[in-house]
Amino acid sequence: MFSYAKRIDHICLGEWWQSKEHELIRIEWGEPRTKADFKFEKISAMETYVVIKNYDIPLEGEALINFVIDSTGGFTTVLDAAKIHLEHDIQPNLVQDKFPPFK
Repeated sequence: MFSYAKRIDHICLGEWWQSKEHELIRIEWGEPRTKADFKFEKISAMETYVVIKNYDIPLEGEALINFVIDSTGGFTTVLDAAKIHLEHDIQPNLVQDKFPPFK
């Protein structure tokens, strides 16, 4: 399991299969299929701290390290885009730019 934490303002992410309103979103995603928890901790009326844990990763060695590096970058991009959108009402398209529909 690895964790990634980032402070952001009011955010709700993902298609969830389990959630606890305003506290937790749990999803299954990606290839290979893994689980990710998005835990939301209120700091103030306008600030939320998000901790992301990605686990049940069926990889080992270098493949696991590469997966963790890639996933951390992806989670960062999603949170950055959500923060820009929520704070400034701008659709930054960071995710679409980073992961275009072609290879």
